[in-house]
Amino acid sequence: MRSFIDNKNIIEKMDNLIRFKSTGTPEDFAKKLNISERKLYRLIKKLKEFGCPIVYNNYKKCYEYEYDGNIIIKFSPKNNEHIDLNKINGGFFNNFLLTDSFWQCDDLYLNRDK
Repeated sequence: MRSFIDNKNIIEKMDNLIRFKSTGTPEDFAKKLNISERKLYRLIKKLKEFGCPIVYNNYKKCYEYEYDGNIIIKFSPKNNEHIDLNKINGGFFNNFLLTDSFWQCDDLYLNRDK
């Protein structure tokens, strides 16, 4: 059974391959992710439920997003207080600021370029 971190890494790799349109066929895509095709289909279905605009392009034989954007998995506090991200992430700064260009879907954020 894969851990949450393993699944997070798989989703991030999926996002990169989809954005660069280098997934190939579902069989190729699953091999690149080192998962079964069945798991690939389950992950794609789940991401679509979260609002990811993933489609398969039969002409190019690859998955792609219907419009530009990317997946961001992060924690976001409920209140709007200013938080110094340098203190939260062990001194490393993540440039993930919540703006109106982010869509919240539970713990998954979709950054839709305008």
